[in-house]
Amino acid sequence: MKKSTRKKITSLALATGIASAIIVPNTPSFAADNNVGYNFLITQFQQNNYAASRYRQTKSVDNKWKVKMTYSDESGGKTYTRFWLSGFPVSKNVSSTVNVLEDHDAYYRKPYEEANQADVRLTAENNNFSNTVYNAEGYWDEETW
Repeated sequence: MKKSTRKKITSLALATGIASAIIVPNTPSFAADNNVGYNFLITQFQQNNYAASRYRQTKSVDNKWKVKMTYSDESGGKTYTRFWLSGFPVSKNVSSTVNVLEDHDAYYRKPYEEANQADVRLTAENNNFSNTVYNAEGYWDEETW
């Protein structure tokens, strides 16, 4: 093959690659079932505790959120802690609450419509109105498919 023909083919291939990179849009990222860790200091008298916010990109309330508590140092054996989703930055409840038992399977719940295509955060409180303070750890996800 002549040198000039190889040079033309190389230039054409390079131009095609650059054009493809510019013209082809980025592949969108889709929601998935993730395990996002949390570690709360659950404070007394049902004061709210918040995880960092995450964007819930789905348009469907059928795409449930989940929470699992893997550890709690509240006295009395396996204990419950109450969780729900709050909006962010406005702290409005965007799901119903669920009392989560330590070391139980993950709990999956439907959110309210206000949670769709919005920033949400996991919110927790002691399920008892008491002066108890304890640590709770586990994972959650704002959408699961």
